[in-house]
Amino acid sequence: MRHPAAEWQIGDDTVRALLREQAPDFADLEIRHLAEGWDNVLFRVGDSMVARLPRRAAAVSLIEREAAWLPRLPELPIPISELVFAGAPNETFPYPWLVLRFQPGMPLSRERLAHPNDAADRLGRFVKALHVGAPEDAPHNAFRGIALSQRDERFQQAADRLAHRLDVTRLRAHWRELRDLPAESGFWLHGDLHPGNILGYQGEITAVVDFGDLCAGDPATDLAIAWMLFGKEAREIFRKASGASDSRWQRGRGWAIAISSLFLASESDDAHLQACAANALCRAVSGHECVA
Repeated sequence: MRHPAAEWQIGDDTVRALLREQAPDFADLEIRHLAEGWDNVLFRVGDSMVARLPRRAAAVSLIEREAAWLPRLPELPIPISELVFAGAPNETFPYPWLVLRFQPGMPLSRERLAHPNDAADRLGRFVKALHVGAPEDAPHNAFRGIALSQRDERFQQAADRLAHRLDVTRLRAHWRELRDLPAESGFWLHGDLHPGNILGYQGEITAVVDFGDLCAGDPATDLAIAWMLFGKEAREIFRKASGASDSRWQRGRGWAIAISSLFLASESDDAHLQACAANALCRAVSGHECVA
């Protein structure tokens, strides 16, 4: 899970040329490189927008999904990625690209929450508002929103790689208790709701971003964030605000185990997300925080 190599080199000049051709109203605004992630490169466009360009072909379907579906999501109580303009590939840049409204903040994998209980209530209300019935033509995801049993092979492989670091016998016992719980279907879910995709500023949540894995399926997938982000007290506040049933909540714990095991077993170069994953496993398996 180290950042894959970029398949296309993208600079300020790339963004400027695309804007001049396809969105000339924005072409004279200041352009500044902002960040380079797993799939995309981000550039500030003026003070209020961000251009998001795929750095590899595998990200194209995610960009297309956001362009098609972000405007069709229900109204949500936390700002999300807001589409301003959907750009098309051309002779010099081969992928679709987006201009989004700029959302301030740093990922919560790096930003400490000032009031975790308040943040838990707010994020719980966010997922409750998102987890409504999706339209019949909503996208599906082969890896998110599915039954936990369909994640068993990937979990077992991750557990094998963690055997030298963790009590995987105990880890597997908890997984067996949860993996066969029947899944729900047909609900909207973010699909990749981890601390790296939630922004915070001055200790407060400012936005939820990166909806490339948005899909219809079992909303329990998104509940894994409760173990990745919150201690016991705040987690209970999140649960109440989310309106999750007992079964959905337990499946959420299963997703926390599945996702966090995969993070820890990888060779991720994001130490902050690794720490979030380690805490999530401690909370989901033992109910306690990791000991530093």
